Amino acid sequence: MKRKTGFLCFGSLAMILGSCGPTFPMNSSSTEQTADPTPFSSSAETQSVPSASNESDSSSTAAPSSSMVPVEETIYDKYPGLPRLENLPDVPTITIYNPEKSLDFVTQPSRFDKWDYTACSISVDSPSAREYDMENIPGGVKVRGNYTSNYDKKPLRIKFDKKQQMLGLNNGTKQKSWVLLADVKDSSMHRNQLAFLLGKMLLEKDGLYCSDFIPAQVSINGNYWGLYTLVEQQQTGTDRVNVAEPEDDYEGTDIGYFFEFDGYYTDEPPVAQGGDPTFTMRYEGGTTNYGQKGYTVKSDITNELQIPFLSNYMSNLYKLGAQATRGFFYDFNDDFSEIVRVNQANEEAHIAKYFDIDSFVDMYIISEIFCDPDIGWSSFYLSVDMSQTGSKKLRLEAPWDWDSAAGNRSTYCEDAKGYYSPGRGNPWLEIFANRGWFKNRVTEKWEQLKTDGCLQYLFDFMDAMDKKYSNAYDANFARWNHVGGNYSGTAGELRTEVVQCQTQHEETMFLTDWLADRLTNLDALFSDGENIGPKEDEVAYPTDPVEVIRLEAENCVLTGGGRVRTANPSDGASNNGYIGNIDGVRGAEMAFSLNVPNAVKGALSFGLAKQINRRAISEMYELFVNEEPVELPLRFNAQANDVSNRYHEWGQVLVAELNLQEGQNQIVVKTKGSGTNFDYIEVAY
Repeated sequence: MKRKTGFLCFGSLAMILGSCGPTFPMNSSSTEQTADPTPFSSSAETQSVPSASNESDSSSTAAPSSSMVPVEETIYDKYPGLPRLENLPDVPTITIYNPEKSLDFVTQPSRFDKWDYTACSISVDSPSAREYDMENIPGGVKVRGNYTSNYDKKPLRIKFDKKQQMLGLNNGTKQKSWVLLADVKDSSMHRNQLAFLLGKMLLEKDGLYCSDFIPAQVSINGNYWGLYTLVEQQQTGTDRVNVAEPEDDYEGTDIGYFFEFDGYYTDEPPVAQGGDPTFTMRYEGGTTNYGQKGYTVKSDITNELQIPFLSNYMSNLYKLGAQATRGFFYDFNDDFSEIVRVNQANEEAHIAKYFDIDSFVDMYIISEIFCDPDIGWSSFYLSVDMSQTGSKKLRLEAPWDWDSAAGNRSTYCEDAKGYYSPGRGNPWLEIFANRGWFKNRVTEKWEQLKTDGCLQYLFDFMDAMDKKYSNAYDANFARWNHVGGNYSGTAGELRTEVVQCQTQHEETMFLTDWLADRLTNLDALFSDGENIGPKEDEVAYPTDPVEVIRLEAENCVLTGGGRVRTANPSDGASNNGYIGNIDGVRGAEMAFSLNVPNAVKGALSFGLAKQINRRAISEMYELFVNEEPVELPLRFNAQANDVSNRYHEWGQVLVAELNLQEGQNQIVVKTKGSGTNFDYIEVAY
């Protein structure tokens, strides 16, 4: 695979980010500016780590010796949690030993049978920082994860009997629980790491939590088990998600809550059997009824009233935020049990009373950059501290599970273009995304990332990692043949270009190119708080149309996939004829013919099933009028997904203005690999 050169692949990003240092991808490190680099972890203790690179030695550049010489502030000064790329540590080894010498505990579990912890001893060999070495520390190990626990190389959770530091992560804080991510789906092994890096740049800067990480080789009972990414467990604590933890048997609801937007919440066993508490909530007051209503609580719950309180609070909070964006304002009462109408003039200020807006901006930017397929389903974390000293604001933090993201999975932002997060079924990333004040905050943070060199750093990171750890990557993929389409457990999920990659380095080059394209497109979207591409409310609809013509989908000329459905689909259906079976079909064409007496400008709407898909119209379809392409809305339109779970309730979405010629016009709607059942097109002029 040939690597694109210096952002020529996506136009002008080199100029856009001119203040950030050299052109992407890295030819020479933009970070070699300071002495005494820290190890991979964000330890506050600075030290010189011996270099023993697999390919070539790397060394830091000495800082000026004279205090009279001004020293330019580096990215590490601004973001001290970032790894020092000019002096990455040698890859450490984590050794897991099961006294029974069985490997069943890491080979046999699956999603619905993950087993309990198996007693083990854990040792750590850290050749670049011996103070992190550990020997035979007692604890337990178990398989973790949802779908990934079905893979042959499984993610693992370590739980020590007593709190331990691990390789200096998170300033060397001691915790019992740590996680080893397997990164089977992502053969670059960088996607989770890049998301954590952005979390450090954005969330940690705002006092919020994001896991630290380090790559580590794993050995189990004397068997080399591959390269993993050691990360922190998603949990509460002063050094992790910092919300108030209740005392045992505390009965009040004024505690800290940390919880996951979790499509797998129904898989949780009962609390009495060791499962985490769960709850569902309502999404009232907005324009969309989201299908995923389940949440799993990860913090301590000590009283049966705390879960109903949280469920009710979150439902009311969503309504409060959604209604505020429509000019109707509510406040909570004193015990946060209900909301009441109030007079308020400033939307942003009112929302800021109950939402940590910085955290929403941060998570929105991370989600827009990486286009994670899971954000509307699971692995999305929230917190609120309702204690006396808590902020009582909903926060988004602790980003997690990005191995399907960044162009890796088929039909998800493959072209790296357009807005992504609005329209993916995540109620919290969509709630403020189209508000002007929110866009302005996104732009401010985006510009700061550019100015500080953060986006450049992502490319420097991948380059430095691939050079430093090339032998470790090779050993991993010799042990687990998971590159591209070699592993049947992931091949069905991955896009064609990823399946074609034959090495970890080729996959990194693909990721580099996709990310470069994505950042260029986002810069155009975010700059000056402006959007590119039409939105539905910018598409003009005739005030008093002369004629409104509806063309039914079952009467179009259909080629390339899908089929006409004419049987009564379900109770409550508005139309018995439609085009179905096109979700996931790329290149199916629906051709309509329209005859008009004069050349005229018209407005085009689609009739779509409401519930099947929540993506942006531009990601589902392409539009051609008389063989000329017509731009479709980049953002998701909630109108088409407004109410129920019925697949055959229909909504109308205004999508484009058309220049129609006198006489016969051909309108072709083409699928892009994701769509909804299609009922009709309507033209008004």
